[in-house]
Amino acid sequence: MMKKFIFVLISCIFIASSHSYVEAKEQTIRVGFPIQKGLTEKTEDGRYTGYTVDYLNEIAKYTGWNIEYVEAEGNLNTQILTLMQWLQEGKIDMLGAIIYNEATTNLYDYSGYSYGTAYTTLCVKDDDYRWIENDYSNWNDIRIGYTSSLEKRFELFDSYAKMNNFTYKKVPYDTELDIYKALDKGEIDAVISVDIGMINGIKAIARFSATPYYFALTKGKTEILNELNKTMANLNSSNPYLLSSL
Repeated sequence: MMKKFIFVLISCIFIASSHSYVEAKEQTIRVGFPIQKGLTEKTEDGRYTGYTVDYLNEIAKYTGWNIEYVEAEGNLNTQILTLMQWLQEGKIDMLGAIIYNEATTNLYDYSGYSYGTAYTTLCVKDDDYRWIENDYSNWNDIRIGYTSSLEKRFELFDSYAKMNNFTYKKVPYDTELDIYKALDKGEIDAVISVDIGMINGIKAIARFSATPYYFALTKGKTEILNELNKTMANLNSSNPYLLSSL
């Protein structure tokens, strides 16, 4: 009788734990999906691909998450701004490839680990052949669009310019959108961007100042954040070459 009771008890524990696992597998995490070359792309037949997708697939193997990708309309800048707003409002749970910003920690939570590296870039139009990659001696007085939101990137770029002995001219605008319009019109020669945020129609002639990027989450979604951090830590220790292989 005692053996039978123990067997029933163990069976009940197994069923309960199995039920919890099924519930975890059914948890849906809504992830913002801007169309970014190499990071978050969509094939003609509607499949989601890219580095962030591959990494989240590895995360889902451990967490059992059902990843639901959420898109926004507009160009890349508009998509990212929209998704950041949705993230703040809790309409999505997570957004990838975000560079940590101390000023926005009151708006978003960040993953405790990075999952890649971004570079600050100096970019010109695809069809502008006056500027050649790393051809510093011919870059003097290159005109670059500036707005106050780019101050940190310009600090990095200023050090880069001094190190490579060329000069540049800052041309002020109100917004980054105005800067890209000016580039298209030929009012300026170049823009400062991040390689993971480069829009179509421009090319990088310089890359510098590597910076890690993270997942940003809606403020207060502690359970998701804790599970993400625990899984990222496990991945880092169990597969230290995962990022380079991806």
